[in-house]
Amino acid sequence: MFDIVEIKAPNDQKIDCAKRGSVLVPIKKVFIFGMGKVEFSEREELENLKLERKLNQSAFSKDEVKVKRLKFLKEGPEYNYKRSQGNLNALLSVGIIDSVENGNKIISHLLDVGAKITNETLIRYSSRLDAPAGVLKVVSTWKILEDGSIYLTTLHFEG
Repeated sequence: MFDIVEIKAPNDQKIDCAKRGSVLVPIKKVFIFGMGKVEFSEREELENLKLERKLNQSAFSKDEVKVKRLKFLKEGPEYNYKRSQGNLNALLSVGIIDSVENGNKIISHLLDVGAKITNETLIRYSSRLDAPAGVLKVVSTWKILEDGSIYLTTLHFEG
């Protein structure tokens, strides 16, 4: 089906990837982000900041640290959490449950998609995957790395 390799990101983080030929799919991108398992541990902090801003907009807007933190939480962790939950809802709407078998099926599909990528540097690709209760639309973005590997950078499901 596919090999599992470890690659090093530019920030020296190690990433486990499924590999077939020159195509790389980060495993956690499917099994964590794709399956709706992104955590949002800062939810309470975000809600407190929103409440504080609502109660005293003027004072809040003068505190650059709080303004920056609010923006970071909304654009980073909250955004990723909501996107991950959207992926989960899309999967469930077409009858795909969280399982190793289904995760591997999605990875295999993505490896097939990646094999179609040619010589552009950043490619967005929309594909369809048959599911028990319909069809899952898989929107993926790919990047060709310096060594010629084709790497999955973003993933989004629609039911």
